[in-house]
Amino acid sequence: MSDASFESIFISEKGICIDQNRKAELQFGYTLSEAIGKPGTDWILPADRELVINNMLSGYEKPYRVNALTKTGTTFPCEIQASTINYKGKEVRITALRDITEKKKYEQQIIKAKEKAEESEVKHRTVADYTYAWEYWTDTNGNFVYISPSCERITGYKPDDFLNNKELMQEIIHPDDVNIFQKHKHSIDKNGERSPIEFRIITKQKKIHWIGHVCLNVIATNGNLLGVRGSNRDITARKKIEEALKESEDRWKFAVEGAQDGLWDWNFKTNEVFFSKQWKAMLGFEAHEISNQLEEWTKRIHPNDLKKCFADVQLHLDGKTSFYSNTHRIICKDGSSKWILDRGKVTKYDKKGKALRMIGTHTDLTERKVMENQLRELNTTKDKLFSIIAHDLRSPFNSILGFSQLLLEKANSLEVTKSKMYLKIINSSAKNTLVLLDNLLNWAKTQTGQINFKPEKIIVSSIINETIETSNATAKIKNIVLNYFQSEEIVVFADRNMIQTILRNLISNAIKFTNSNGKITMYSMKIDNFIEIVVSDNGVGMNEETSTKLFSLETNESTIGTANEKGTGLGLILCKEFVEKHGGKIWVESELGKGSAFKFTLPVDTSC
Repeated sequence: MSDASFESIFISEKGICIDQNRKAELQFGYTLSEAIGKPGTDWILPADRELVINNMLSGYEKPYRVNALTKTGTTFPCEIQASTINYKGKEVRITALRDITEKKKYEQQIIKAKEKAEESEVKHRTVADYTYAWEYWTDTNGNFVYISPSCERITGYKPDDFLNNKELMQEIIHPDDVNIFQKHKHSIDKNGERSPIEFRIITKQKKIHWIGHVCLNVIATNGNLLGVRGSNRDITARKKIEEALKESEDRWKFAVEGAQDGLWDWNFKTNEVFFSKQWKAMLGFEAHEISNQLEEWTKRIHPNDLKKCFADVQLHLDGKTSFYSNTHRIICKDGSSKWILDRGKVTKYDKKGKALRMIGTHTDLTERKVMENQLRELNTTKDKLFSIIAHDLRSPFNSILGFSQLLLEKANSLEVTKSKMYLKIINSSAKNTLVLLDNLLNWAKTQTGQINFKPEKIIVSSIINETIETSNATAKIKNIVLNYFQSEEIVVFADRNMIQTILRNLISNAIKFTNSNGKITMYSMKIDNFIEIVVSDNGVGMNEETSTKLFSLETNESTIGTANEKGTGLGLILCKEFVEKHGGKIWVESELGKGSAFKFTLPVDTSC
């Protein structure tokens, strides 16, 4: 199994582990040989095993949380997501486990921070208005005429210190915030009010406090300015909470980015969405290439997945699911697509229960999807291989052994005519078996990447004539005529063995489905930079439904020939793979009762 994963991945059959990736070995401490044969629940804390077993039995595929158990006995919180694949009654379950220790810490920090914020808000409403804010009045020249006693609790200075020193307020402002305060003094709107500001002061005890400042001009009934009324509130506690929240969120974002997940943060009021750098990089974009707009996400979701995606979001917004989760395809910058596990949760509501903010992650599932597809293909290949070995390869040997046994037992009494007939059957079965075995070996090599592709310059007519010569013996048994019409001398750059295999299978297939005294015609012609080779017969033909299944391994089945010839359906699959290996294509044109024409193309050698 591929090790390029940031999750521990296990493959199990009937609850027993049959494979794991490198991440699982490192995270849980079991080598592959130790892991194989172990129940999947051995990686889970006993208290959570019943939940895992129930989800496995029910085929549950959504993420859920349990506590993992390593070989050394250590535990950690993890998130599990599994999917079940069924193949001919067998179930293979792919399970991914992700360590969410950092995520749990973040969630706990958020809860504590909210509790502190709520507690602080209550204090501000009940106490801070009177004891942790100082009120003041200044005259038209900016001189203090009144300062509430609470200023001493905040600044360390008494009211008289400010009343006797006009510059003291300016002096205690933090040097880095002086400009903020100066701009504020001159920013009076048409109602004589100034916008609230926040700045730092240095107290008499040399401590730094944050101040929330508001003020307005006091106007007499005759329109004359009487002075300025202001209020300075100590917001240091609130600032610390905000900084703690930001630090916690930054740590969580860092943890998410480190786990290769993309992060998104959706503001429902503005419909803006923050997309993390990793979210953008996952799709091949630089940070500046995607703006913080919802459409940056929606326009990239695969059209076939968009409706289901938004339906799952709405289910969560309606309170019908505890969190949002959806697997969909998303279009990358280069036009390719990736499979994404998209998860999120509403974190903030208004007083009426309407969602205000939703945070979530994008996880790249492409590798897992590829692995699942490969597993399906391997199972299909395995089933087909076993079917051929168990039935199709065994059957012709039974024929050969049966008739050869008759010849041995009745060699002296058997008529010459019958002996020749038996020998023809043995010879034909042996040839068919050889073709079958050759196809089987070649196909097995293509599935495991072992077959060598060695193209060379080949004269098309010569290789067609060679193949016809080797196929004539089989054709004569059914008195079928093989004809080849050559249009011109054409050279292709191709693998000789593969082209011979393609032609041999197409000719053998044509003989199989052509009645005695029939005719098979071959011809080739150049079309642009390709040569089109045709093997046509006047045999039984086929309907459209049958022809569409010919080149598919999963749906292809062998059909009995006109003389009860048997096959595997593997020859045409092999032809397709070999033709596509050359950059060509293969197809069939057929009509039931009127024969078939198999056609394939190969690129012409343009260097000639």
